[in-house]
Amino acid sequence: MNIKETLEKYKIYLLIPFFGVPIVFNSIFIIKNHSYIFLPLILIFLGISLNNIKHFPYELLIAFIIPLLSLLYVKDMYLAFDHFYFFFLYISLFIIFYNYKYKERLYNFLIIYSIILFLYVLYQNFYIYPYLLKSNMINEAQRNLIQIKRLMGTFSLPNIYAFFSLVGAYLSFYMFNKKKNYYYIPAIIINLIAILLTKTFIAFVLLMILALAILYKNNKKLFYYSFGGIILLILIFLNIRGISSIKSSFSLRYFNYKSALNIFWDNPLTGVGVNNFDIFYPVYKYKQANIIHNAHSLILQSLTDLGILGILFLYFLVKNLYKNRKSHHFILLIVLFIYFATDMMFYIPSVAVLYWILISINTDYRNKPVVTKLKTYSTAVLIFVYLILSIMVFYTPDRFYVKNLQDRVNRNKKNENYYSYYLNIYELNYYFRMDKDNVRIDKK
Repeated sequence: MNIKETLEKYKIYLLIPFFGVPIVFNSIFIIKNHSYIFLPLILIFLGISLNNIKHFPYELLIAFIIPLLSLLYVKDMYLAFDHFYFFFLYISLFIIFYNYKYKERLYNFLIIYSIILFLYVLYQNFYIYPYLLKSNMINEAQRNLIQIKRLMGTFSLPNIYAFFSLVGAYLSFYMFNKKKNYYYIPAIIINLIAILLTKTFIAFVLLMILALAILYKNNKKLFYYSFGGIILLILIFLNIRGISSIKSSFSLRYFNYKSALNIFWDNPLTGVGVNNFDIFYPVYKYKQANIIHNAHSLILQSLTDLGILGILFLYFLVKNLYKNRKSHHFILLIVLFIYFATDMMFYIPSVAVLYWILISINTDYRNKPVVTKLKTYSTAVLIFVYLILSIMVFYTPDRFYVKNLQDRVNRNKKNENYYSYYLNIYELNYYFRMDKDNVRIDKK
């Protein structure tokens, strides 16, 4: 076995930094500067996989060109660099894992990792959390999160860990169904328990949808008998999470989404620029809402970032998803895309990479993408541009979230110009905005 073949076989371990190693380190994307060591590894594997560039789907090529247009008018370039880095990773991993030969090796790796993370979650629950609650090492917000015991493993939030466990549960069932090996049953149970322990409502709902869809596809008789079990699981989840907590979460999300729509409503043509939702949100925030830095929805984030171009961005992502309709994992891909649409997971590389890899490795069921020199060269240029923008991430100041938030709110209330330094393109939004009585553009 030559070096290239060895690297091909073991490239799955490239994913470990995304997930973190229990006790050793969390996901490297919790603190962005920890990931600069990781970038050379991506480049090495990308270099080995350059031949796969010609297979990059044209709809994804167009989709990822669209966010670059916001470079013409984005207010805070530093914030945009973060998302450009994420997009670079998604494109790179798609190419690196294109038509990966060792699929079952990858599935088993993710299943085993889900079990390891679950053991760490138990350690968190019975040792780390009680220790932190007795210490003065955490702030009030962290203390509140720990007290309600929403477990998160090596990730930064429980809903991120829930996304990972959802994939783990599905792959465990998929391998059990394929191999008829009962060793996969404990893995299924473990990942189901993990989702319950995160107390993430959307993950639980999507788990039910995923389970019913799989049952309907494979055993229609069992599908009808399964509703009793579904009702039991719903009652268990409601008891664990609490109805009042779910209502509170829905209320906050409602106001978050309303703010995002208002930002789009005021900037329908161009949006506010990639990842610049963060600096506009304080102006649009409702008193009843919480502090957020992302629209918590791929759809709304795309609209606020890119305006009507965001609709095109979403169209090409959905078109690529539809092309995978004959995939063995199409049901899971739909569920993960719904997760993107209802939460911020698309912008969390720690787990979003799972979606891109699952699309990339399963290419044997469909016609291969059309190969043209123009598409190949365009993809190469796109990767290079995103690489340069990604490198800039490590030379920009850290984001100044909560501690300076009040100052930012006050500055916005004083009508500080938060619009583009580079072009007056934002003024065009005035002619497209729906509510022309509420103009926020500085016309100097």
